[in-house]
Amino acid sequence: MSISPDMMRRVTDSLGGLHDDMLRFLRDIVAIPSYESQLGEVGRAVGDRMRSLGFEDVCSLYIDRRVTVGETKERVLAELRALPGAAEAELVIPM
Repeated sequence: MSISPDMMRRVTDSLGGLHDDMLRFLRDIVAIPSYESQLGEVGRAVGDRMRSLGFEDVCSLYIDRRVTVGETKERVLAELRALPGAAEAELVIPM
């Protein structure tokens, strides 16, 4: 699929007016401490921003967590439910 020059111009014109706002948002999220895959605060900031822009379905996260030898399904489910933000989220665990 190719994008017409007119469409490219319209998108560029629309985004051009948002440059400062986008840059400020990127600076804000880069400034949030996030170490070793602990990105909860960054995710919340992005979700909050998306909701403020009118997005209804903000995000979903897929975690590939398998039961290993010596573990029980119940232990793994408890571990997933204990993740930060899991209580506030619609947590779906397919089996």
